[in-house]
Amino acid sequence: MIRKLDESMNDMLGYKISETLTGNERDNMMDEIELAAEDVGKLNFILELKSLDEEPRLLFDDLKFSTRFHHRFARMAGIGDPKWRDWFTKLAGVFFLTETHFFESSQRDTAIKWARGEIATESLFHGDAVEAMRRDI
Repeated sequence: MIRKLDESMNDMLGYKISETLTGNERDNMMDEIELAAEDVGKLNFILELKSLDEEPRLLFDDLKFSTRFHHRFARMAGIGDPKWRDWFTKLAGVFFLTETHFFESSQRDTAIKWARGEIATESLFHGDAVEAMRRDI
């Protein structure tokens, strides 16, 4: 299931993915991202992962997400349990010039502020996806 986050407004867009993600949900999310990016340019994006049955691989089955949006995000914040850190780091590696950071669920408020650009934290810059996967924040 996917739900648009209440914090989504202006150049901030976020989604919470829980349990499973369907192809229709993924397609609707991608259309919403495209429309929002056309309106504001680069987006600050949040992906909150909660109670997932498995990795949300459907986002990347055909690499549509990465090829369609690699230039659309200024910042990308991941929020979830520590077990999703590695998955998010690999995901973020496809966004070559996107500033990314993973936050644990208990740091959700900090993640929102970081994605808005209100606070600074150490983040990854993904010019080299291999280096990004090796680095731990």
